[in-house]
Amino acid sequence: VNQPHPDGQPCLAKSTAIKLLSSSYGLSATVESLPGYHDQNFRVQTDSGEEFVLKISNPREDPDLLDLQTDALNFLAGREVSFKVPLTIPTKDGESRFSYSENETPTWVRLLSYLKGDVLAGVQPRTAPLLESLGQCLGQLDVELSGFEHAAARRREFLWDLSRANYLIEGHLGHLTDHGRRAMVENIRVEFESTVVPFLDELPRSIIHNDANDYNVLVSDPSPQGRTVIGLLDFADISESPTICELAIAAAYGIMGTANPVAMILALVRGYNEVRPLTELELEVLFPLIRARLGVSVSLSASHSRTENRDPYLSISEMPAWSALDHLSAIHPRLARNLFRDVCGMEPCPRHQEVKAWIKAHKSEMGPLVLPSLDNA
Repeated sequence: VNQPHPDGQPCLAKSTAIKLLSSSYGLSATVESLPGYHDQNFRVQTDSGEEFVLKISNPREDPDLLDLQTDALNFLAGREVSFKVPLTIPTKDGESRFSYSENETPTWVRLLSYLKGDVLAGVQPRTAPLLESLGQCLGQLDVELSGFEHAAARRREFLWDLSRANYLIEGHLGHLTDHGRRAMVENIRVEFESTVVPFLDELPRSIIHNDANDYNVLVSDPSPQGRTVIGLLDFADISESPTICELAIAAAYGIMGTANPVAMILALVRGYNEVRPLTELELEVLFPLIRARLGVSVSLSASHSRTENRDPYLSISEMPAWSALDHLSAIHPRLARNLFRDVCGMEPCPRHQEVKAWIKAHKSEMGPLVLPSLDNA
């Protein structure tokens, strides 16, 4: 039965999906539901063994944003990168999407290629080489997307816009009932406003994937050489943003469930910097951006948990996010920044030259810090 969803998410019956595949794509196939919180997704297997993903868009979705996704995927399909992205499959009429209406509610339907692989969320243990591979993948992605432009990418008041994390946290902070946790997230918001917001206009900007969470990253099968990242899924949040947000978002999710989150972030930064060298300012804001993404995640999860129609998909990373925040809260932001600088081949302390010059100029004024031993007096 095709039933409406309270949040606008389509709920088409499998039989309807099969009919759409036949009428618009000429495919005879079976379908199985895939998880999602905004669109409705079906895994498609044709009688000939081909696999696809049928996406039924939320009726609230702007068609210009769907075209942004399609154009970005087509753009990347023509670039030489080490990872795969889904390909858009045209209809029998050569269209990238078509409109389907049921119960007087029109929605857009698309068909994408199906990428095989394990999602990062299910891979344990997560190793430093695997996170370094993810960094290299995202570095390649952002280098390529720096040459891609699209008017629809300039999204206003976008929910997952990390550059607006302070507003997002502030709007949902009241749903955190634990006083200690609320104080932690409030500190993240204050830190963001003082260390990130003043520099937003100075940071390099480009169109980014914007959601390289551990369920959108595909990795290879286990091998003696270890696992590597082989694909990126779900470009629904693609937008123009400070480019460093790409790395921050991936780090926030990549460290979940790891015993040494800082080591994992360093591996991610090392891999990314090898492909797309990071600026000093980007390294300055990276740590507060990572914490801010985690703060946004737990705030929105808490807000959603208070609603009547709670979707477990939205809360799937809530507990790992809190654990990651606990780990990162024990790290001083300047120490994190200096570690990032070091792994990128920079002097760890950005003011090292100034300090060395001062020591040299005041050398005559310095003396021993410890008095001589009196044992032999």
